[in-house]
Amino acid sequence: MNYAVLLSAIALSSALLVLNARAAQAAAAPAPAFQEPGQADPATALTPDQIQIYRAFISSYTTVPAGPLHLANLTAPFDTTQDDLTGCLKDFPEHPEATGTHSLSALNADSNVQLVDAEQYQLPAPGPHDDLSAAANKAISTGLLTLSEIVFTTDHQFAALNYNLACGGLCIRGGTAVFERSANGWVRINRFCPPWHN
Repeated sequence: MNYAVLLSAIALSSALLVLNARAAQAAAAPAPAFQEPGQADPATALTPDQIQIYRAFISSYTTVPAGPLHLANLTAPFDTTQDDLTGCLKDFPEHPEATGTHSLSALNADSNVQLVDAEQYQLPAPGPHDDLSAAANKAISTGLLTLSEIVFTTDHQFAALNYNLACGGLCIRGGTAVFERSANGWVRINRFCPPWHN
């Protein structure tokens, strides 16, 4: 047999053995877990700072009449406006983004919070004989509050989140809240971000 042909046959045989070994490894590896759209990645837990900021917002947020907050169990992406960037978010990066999704299950033990699945939650409709004021109060007290992901300044001294309260056909309101790291932890500050509502 020609020596060059023999060497080529050996090289080809070695290459086939390597390819077969890699194929066997790939077949033995577990398939990646399927993640449904909108589901939080179970591997990504909230940080202590994030939990403290969400709790600082909830303690500063009031509804009329008072009652448990119906809080969406998943966060939404952070969004901003040009007014926010030149106003309340002036110390933040030019285009702050936080597009991931987290579960807020860490807040489930809070007595004034009721976590709900936003896709399943049904906002109560006002009754045909409800007084407008009573209907509005009922809509607000049973409305669905959604909190966004949190963004931070580069030095991690300030943070911000969006909030949105859906009250059915009677109201939708929301805005941006800003927080500052203090000696006692994160606190909401009176940096004005124009709220929006209809």
